[in-house]
Amino acid sequence: MVSFVEVVIAAASFGAAFALLALSINVIYSTSTVLNFAQGEFMMLGGMLGWALYSAMGLPYWLAVVLIAGGMGLVGLAEYVLVVRPLLLRRAADIAIMIATFGAAYVIRTATALGMGRVERPAKPPLGQTPFVIGGVPILPQSFVVIGITCAVLILAWWLYSRTTLGLALRAAAFDPDGAQLVGINVDRLNALTFAGGGLLAGIAGLLISPLSYASPWFGITFAISGFAAAIIGGLGSWPGAVVGGIILGLANALMLRYVSGQWGTFATFILILLVLYIRPTGIFGERNAAKFGTV
Repeated sequence: MVSFVEVVIAAASFGAAFALLALSINVIYSTSTVLNFAQGEFMMLGGMLGWALYSAMGLPYWLAVVLIAGGMGLVGLAEYVLVVRPLLLRRAADIAIMIATFGAAYVIRTATALGMGRVERPAKPPLGQTPFVIGGVPILPQSFVVIGITCAVLILAWWLYSRTTLGLALRAAAFDPDGAQLVGINVDRLNALTFAGGGLLAGIAGLLISPLSYASPWFGITFAISGFAAAIIGGLGSWPGAVVGGIILGLANALMLRYVSGQWGTFATFILILLVLYIRPTGIFGERNAAKFGTV
């Protein structure tokens, strides 16, 4: 029983990070309909910056969080301005934009490896490595950090989309970009904002997960697979879908790691994707139902 509870806690930790990454993908997709394949590299870079700023340089953790959030927001904005926006203005095909984001991902990965090293970096957890024992179950302190910050970010995202004028504009642009443009909403500016927000969310996810899995410039592709899997399982464009998809994926990977082998984690991920797409092609929540939760 204790062993299974440990698995569930590990699943919640990784699932929370996957949920943040899936949310970052959905934030961009719901407004611009762009599938940004650089999101995994954003998460990787957030983890590497976390190692550099907190573990190596010794900055306070709260300051590292603020700097990484702001820095990754700027990275996301730069990708939109330099890579995506020119193609959108030329009405390029979706596949061309997707390939361009692949290119951006490769540039980020290579630049990170050249600038910060090509080996795995042990990221220091802010609350130490000594586990808390609750009811006989050892729980890593980082699990509380991951789950707590993720819940705070998700609540903030819900408030932004559901209770603010900006959120209303984002939802209008997602529902009908041309109509939103006609009533004076600057869709291009909103697209830029969502790319910045997507970079911010993915960067925080990388910072949170790095003490549990190391920081490495080569983890971006793995993170991208997990993030898109969580988004697809939950439903592209759905805020609650990102959360549910992340939790399901985290549980599947934790069970594989504990009872089978860590090498089967990717296998479990793709099996889940195929099952969900076969049963419900739009994902568990689907785009139509996502609208009432305030994200599309």
